[in-house]
Amino acid sequence: MHEPLRRGSSLRLWLSISLSLLILQSAAAENLVSRPVGFVRISVPSNAQVLVSQPFASLCETNSAPVLKWDAAAGYTSVAAAAESGEGFWLVNNQSSNQMAFLAGEVVLSPSNTAVLYPGLNLVGYPYSSALRLNETALGALTDRVDILNAEAAVPAGDEDVLGKGYWVKSLSEECIVWTEVRPYENVFPASGLPDITGITTKDGLSVALSIACEGGERFDIFYQDADPTNRFDSARNWQLAGTELKAEGQTQIEWIDSGANDRPAPGKVFGRYYLVGRADIDLDGNGVADARDVFVSGATLAAQTSGSPRIEAVLIEEGSEFSLTSLTSDTGTTESTNGAVVRVIGVGRVIYVDQKSGNDLFTGRAATAVNGNGPKKTIRAGLNAAESGGVVVIREGNYSESLNVAGRDVTAIVRGRVDLTGPKMVREADTSSYTNELAPGETGSYP
Repeated sequence: MHEPLRRGSSLRLWLSISLSLLILQSAAAENLVSRPVGFVRISVPSNAQVLVSQPFASLCETNSAPVLKWDAAAGYTSVAAAAESGEGFWLVNNQSSNQMAFLAGEVVLSPSNTAVLYPGLNLVGYPYSSALRLNETALGALTDRVDILNAEAAVPAGDEDVLGKGYWVKSLSEECIVWTEVRPYENVFPASGLPDITGITTKDGLSVALSIACEGGERFDIFYQDADPTNRFDSARNWQLAGTELKAEGQTQIEWIDSGANDRPAPGKVFGRYYLVGRADIDLDGNGVADARDVFVSGATLAAQTSGSPRIEAVLIEEGSEFSLTSLTSDTGTTESTNGAVVRVIGVGRVIYVDQKSGNDLFTGRAATAVNGNGPKKTIRAGLNAAESGGVVVIREGNYSESLNVAGRDVTAIVRGRVDLTGPKMVREADTSSYTNELAPGETGSYP
């Protein structure tokens, strides 16, 4: 259980402005960057098999090794299809020499991933494209309900790095367990449009080729950052230049090959790597440097105005037991500078939905939309009251005229869209040591 809310700063409610609206689109609605892709390399010894998981959303098949999957009803099956992110499977090497497999695809950007753990053995993996320790994941928080085992399903896996790893998970319950992980990095990328990385393939075991869809008249920069099995992926910062001024020259599909450089090891020499394509021909602020390079390489914040209100996504950052509220929007709707990192949310229990527009507090809250007499709750307070310990409350956009007291509640709240809260400022309750987490009238923020 969380401790009462205090005015400390070791635990913050991080409101992440969607940069896809604020800085990743020009006035002509052109995307400044693509969505990111990446790979990790897995060594498979001769005449052996290795338990792994796919940390990316598959764009195309990049590894020629047979894939062995497990089904509780059918047992093992050998398939050629690529695995889905979060799916555990075996890479099989029938050769007399060691083989290197590339697990590649698009960085997973879905806000959350929910899977069902069935009674008995389940073969799973961490479903996001970032390094984390096992004990930092929501799966690691389930150890009172499941056993997380090594490849032989014989001993506990231990607190290890999870990127690309597969696990046997033995449910200790006779009922199904819902397991929810929440994306541990920011999504600052466009949902669709060009440029678009449509494929990532290996050429010779050392080089990687990106297939890039475009309109035909653009110029592009290629950004990269190396994946580290011990450090989290920072989606909005720490990118470096791998290629500059790549010209489409009338083609709507171009290829760029990464074979390494003096200051960049070849792909076949690193554990993994992320890639991003940015427009080299858009400079909205007129400083002589492409905006995509300004933002992702130099860490600048653009002040370009866009129409409409920014979307706000929220996740819970857990570093102890103290909370404070940090707003990253101004009256003009532009971004303000910020430091920090988005980390995991434990989403183990039942999900409760709240929708001010279509909800009803008489509903159970277990359905996202109103249908057949059931649907989301109307108020956040009702949603919190309906949430079980360790559960998740999903709050949809709307104006919620209520005050919140979240002290001592072991729940996680996820905001979808812009949420306005009105009520008195944060005050200390007279008869307890807890605080209420509230916003003054007219202030815009989000809960958890």
